[in-house]
Formats: sequence, structure tokens, C-alpha cells
Amino acid sequence: MAQPLRTLIIPIAALLLSGCHATHADGVHSLAGLWAFHPGDDPRWAAPGFDDSSWARLRVPLSWGVQGYQNVSGIAWYRIRINRTWPSDQPLGVRIGKIDAAYELYVDGVKLGGAGHLPPQPREDYDRHVTCVLPHTFTFRPITLALRVWRPAARHPGEAGPTSGPFEIGPLPAVIERANVSEVDRLVLSSIFLVAALYMFGLWLLRPKSPEYAWFAAVAVVVGGYSFLLTQWKYALFSDFLAMKKTEHILLHITPILLFQFVWAFLGRPRPRWLRLLQMVFGAGALAVALSPGLEVALFLLPILEIVAAGAAFACLGCLGYWAYHGDRDAVSVGVGILALTIAMTRDTLIDRGAIVGPTCATYGFTVMVVGLALSLAIRFHNAVEGLDAMSRELEGRVRKRTAELAEAYRRMEDLALRDPLTNLLNRRSIVERASAGLALACRRQSPYGVALIDVDRFKAINDTYGHAAGDRVLVAIAQTLASETRISDDAARWGGEEFLVLLPDSDGPAAWLVCERLRAAIAEIGVCDDDGEPIRVTASLGVASVESWVDGPALFDDLMRRADYALYAAKQDGRNRISAHVRGRETTGARALD
Repeated sequence: MAQPLRTLIIPIAALLLSGCHATHADGVHSLAGLWAFHPGDDPRWAAPGFDDSSWARLRVPLSWGVQGYQNVSGIAWYRIRINRTWPSDQPLGVRIGKIDAAYELYVDGVKLGGAGHLPPQPREDYDRHVTCVLPHTFTFRPITLALRVWRPAARHPGEAGPTSGPFEIGPLPAVIERANVSEVDRLVLSSIFLVAALYMFGLWLLRPKSPEYAWFAAVAVVVGGYSFLLTQWKYALFSDFLAMKKTEHILLHITPILLFQFVWAFLGRPRPRWLRLLQMVFGAGALAVALSPGLEVALFLLPILEIVAAGAAFACLGCLGYWAYHGDRDAVSVGVGILALTIAMTRDTLIDRGAIVGPTCATYGFTVMVVGLALSLAIRFHNAVEGLDAMSRELEGRVRKRTAELAEAYRRMEDLALRDPLTNLLNRRSIVERASAGLALACRRQSPYGVALIDVDRFKAINDTYGHAAGDRVLVAIAQTLASETRISDDAARWGGEEFLVLLPDSDGPAAWLVCERLRAAIAEIGVCDDDGEPIRVTASLGVASVESWVDGPALFDDLMRRADYALYAAKQDGRNRISAHVRGRETTGARALD
């Protein structure tokens, strides 16, 4: 029983210890796993027949500095033998990921390519993914790959040899397709960051007093540029590795400056002194990287930056947690974004230091942060717009209310200017204006026009006998009677004291007489009582004047009133409670109504 188990376990253990080089469905074979490794430099080590059984076995991709060779610098070699063949109808391609700091690729002793330059004139280029085409003859037999790698002295243990990225071999079209597709998502996200920056910049132009939109736009631009520099698409636009790498490090230093500036501006809180000091430190680091001739300063400052930025991030999260605990909902959304970015950047730091192996995810951490903050800003902008709309609607309502109040006040002022305050009839000034306009219109139309002047009989005796309050009640009752008994086209006014005036357009002598008779009778039936409830007898005399012909030219209101006053005087002389009429060219007097 033990022998069959041993027969089963030993191959499985050997497979696990040797590292699995998986083959994908498209025929691409992964080279990630265990490679033979040996420090030193000998061109014979590239030959396919060289015996590397005594060499160490190191995992690829993973820095040799974290696999027991942290003190090794200069040249070292990697070798792997691939015992399989591919269809002969397609050329083969080898894709090599990031190798720090430069390397050359050999296939069966033939140099195919590499990145950077090795000594004696070294040049670093450790971010580039390289795809090499194998000669057609390699499709029929096993292949030996060899990497001749150069690492500068005094580098971090995590920065030596293959560190990250794809290591694979297979049909060239499939390898190229995988290379093109592998980082499309990061390119798209970088573009989204720039679009978000433009969007927030536009919102800032709409609300220039809200600096958080401008700071967010700056953060999105820096994040978009940094994320783009993490992809292989940068080599489609630029070729200067040193300039790209320095720019990447500068953006790393600038990002926390802008991010913390945005967070405190977004939450509307003053920046504490320790935060301003940290921003100055990050700015000094960015300036030092920009002014230094190579990458030595940038690489020296990188672990310091990572430690300081991690501490600042946790301090920021502590502040955000405190504010969120005290009810600041914006602090929650900002805290989630900062936490996602902190986790992603911590993972990438561990990858750079060789503690773990895997793809970097800083871009995705930035995505969570940018999307979360963008949504928070968009919601804030939406709420601000809604608030402005509400304020606008409230202001419009207040304006309408105030306009109505002013219109009512104007109407009241107009009434005070045009109407008698006791009787609410038109006053003398307004009735004169209406009479002049009415006479001019009647003249143009050649239509008759009349006026009736009404005087309360013995009104002084009413005041003396019953008091002025009773007299006022009599005047109000007469005014109400005139308003109710006249036509819509007629106008009634208090002429002065106990005298009233009624304008009678389109009324000749007989028609005006009938109207006046109705008014006289209605006044005689007014029921007004004194303070003791005793009825007060009220009558009025009416003088009527009218114009029936315009042969003699337009009539003047003063002339018409003079004739109406003459007719009223005649009615008083005839015994009161009567009507006397004076028509232009003839006079009717002595007409008497029943008591």
C-alpha cells in the first residue's frame, strides 16, 4: 500500500517544487515558475547544451534579492528549458515582463533582444515589456531560454532581476494579442481620470468659489498621468525611459499634496500645521527628483515616500473617521476612497519590495477613490443646484408676494387719491378728469352727455339735530344708493360736503331726467336712524344739465357744471326734493316729485 502512495506523491511533489508552467487555451505557455539562476557572467551559459543542474532554482517573476541573493549585484544569469513543440504554421513569440535593471534575451545561444544596455555602458530600462520573435526553426524542437541580467549596486533587495509582468511563449499572434489586451483596462481608466478632471474643471468654472472642484481636477490629472505611466502604452508615445521614470516619481510625490488639499477643501476644514508640513516635505521630494540627473535620488526617496505617505494616509483616515463619527457624511465617502487607495498602494509597495508576487493595482485603487470622490462632488453640485433652484423659487415667490403687496398698496394709494375716504365714491379730482374725457368722446361721437348735481336737503339741520355721526351715515347711505342705482357706464362722485355728482354719458334730457327721478326716489326711501334708533328723513334735490347737440362746438365741463348748479338752485327754490333740468339751448324747471 505504501509503494503505490509513494509512486503517486513523489511526482506531485516534484511538480509543485519545480513550478507549474501553465499553457493557455490559445497555445501561449506561461514561463512563470522556477528558473535556474547563477551570479556571474559567462557567454557559454547561453548555450542550449550547457549543464545548469548545479545552479540554484529561483522563482520568476520575483527579485533574486528576496530569494537569498540580496547582496548580488552586477551580472547574473537565468535559464529555462521548454520541452515542447508548436505548430509550424505560425511563428513563435516570447514576451518578457519587467526585469531590473537591464537584460539580454538568448534563445538556444542566439541573442534575440532585451531592454536597456548592460555594462560597460549600462542604461536602465526596467519598466518595458519586450516581445521577441523566434526564428521559424524553433517550432520543431525544445527551446532553451537564457536571460543575462544586470543589476546596479546598492539597490533594494526587491529590485533585482525579473520583478513583475508577463513571462510567456507561444504563437506570435496570440502573444501580441495578449500584450495588446492585457492593459486596455488601465488605459481606459487613465482616460476616465482625465475626463473626470475636465468635468470637474467645468464645474469649478461654474462655481469658482468652490475650490474643491479645481483640486479634484488636479488630483484626477495627476492620477491619470501616473496610471498611464504604469502601462506599456507609454512606449507608444515616449521613448526616454529616464524622463518617464522621473515623471512617475514626481507624480508620486505630488499626489498626496493635491489629495490632502482636496480632502480638506472638500470637507471645508482648515488644514492643520502638520499637514502643511507634510505637503512641504512631499513638494521638496518632488523638487529633488526633478533636479537630480539620474534615478538615484528618486529610488533613494521612494521608500521614505512610501513610509511617510502611509503614515499620512492613516492619520488622514483617523481624522475622517472622527469626523464621520460626529455626523459628517462627506467624510464617509472620502474615507472609503482614501482607504481603497491606501490598500492598493500598500499592496504595490509589497510587490515592489518582493514580499508578494502579482499585478499592481494602484490604478484600481485610484479608480475607487476617483469614482467615489467624483460621485460625492457630483452629488454636492446637484444639491447645490437644487438649493439654488429652491432659493430661486422662494425668491420668486417672495417677489410675487411683494409685487402683489405693492400692487395692493398702489391700488389703495390710488383709491386714496381718486376716491373719497368716507363714501368710497370718486373724489372731485378724479370725476373732473373722467368728465373731461367723457365730453371729448361724446363730441367725437356726436352723442348726448349729461351730468346730475345732487344736494342733500337740509343737511345742516340733520347734523345739528342728530349729530355729525348721523350725518356721515346719511352721506354713506346716499353714496351706496348712487352706486347701486346708476348704470355701469355712469360714474358717481362726492363733489364736496353734502353734494354729489353723477356723470350720465349717452343720455339726452329725457333719459337723464328718468335716471335722476330714479335716484331721487331711491334717496327718499333711505332708512337711516339716529343714535336712538329713530328714523331720519332724507331727501335730495337734483340739478341736471345735458348736451344734445354739438353744433356750437365742444362743451366745457365748467360750463356744464355751471348750468347743472343753476338747475339745482332752481330745484331748491321750488321746494326741494325735486329735479330741475337745463339742456343746452333750453331749460326745464319746476318739475316736482312726490314727497
